[in-house]
Amino acid sequence: MYVKKKWGNFKQLVFNQPCSVKVIEVEPGKQTSLHYHNMRDDLWFMLDDGIAVQIGDEIMDVQKNQEFVVPSGTPHRLISKAKKTVRVLEIAFGYTDESDKFKIE
Repeated sequence: MYVKKKWGNFKQLVFNQPCSVKVIEVEPGKQTSLHYHNMRDDLWFMLDDGIAVQIGDEIMDVQKNQEFVVPSGTPHRLISKAKKTVRVLEIAFGYTDESDKFKIE
């Protein structure tokens, strides 16, 4: 499944409760909303350079092949600092549905 967003898109590769897999693409200079989930944890694996991640109050510039765990209830977002679209592999553990996405900004 391919879903277009204003900041880029994502491709749902696997959707199998309690785990799903996506490749998230963020366009140059854009960012996802700052949001959290109550019923899932995310594992992010950076597929490209030029990405910053915000997990809680901390914003970090990261490199290709780094990975991060985002615990449920923790605000998070992806930020593209590259001149090209950047990709992140996301593995979500728990209830994986857009209805469990709560935007902060």
